[in-house]
Amino acid sequence: ESSIVCKKAITFGVDDLVSWGVLVMDTDFHKIKDMRGNRLNPDGEIIIGNHVWICCRCTILKNSAIGNNAVIGSGSIISKPIMEDNVLIAGHPAKIMRRDIAWEH
Repeated sequence: ESSIVCKKAITFGVDDLVSWGVLVMDTDFHKIKDMRGNRLNPDGEIIIGNHVWICCRCTILKNSAIGNNAVIGSGSIISKPIMEDNVLIAGHPAKIMRRDIAWEH
């Protein structure tokens, strides 16, 4: 029940775990432009590090990046780079909730 929508680039690392109901999307689908016709919302790459656990119902949006050995808590919305390793990330918008963590499957 998870969806990956890629228009530019989405990279997953090694040993990642993706739960159900996750949406990973590097585009807004529709273009928003200023009055001169310049696009305001271009597509943006997503990079997910190694050994990342993405819990259920998370949303990962364009221009996001996640470091290695991270856990993303259920229902979180990632909309920016969070490149620190060994962290628990949660919330909407997501932020680092705990450092120096490890996880196993």
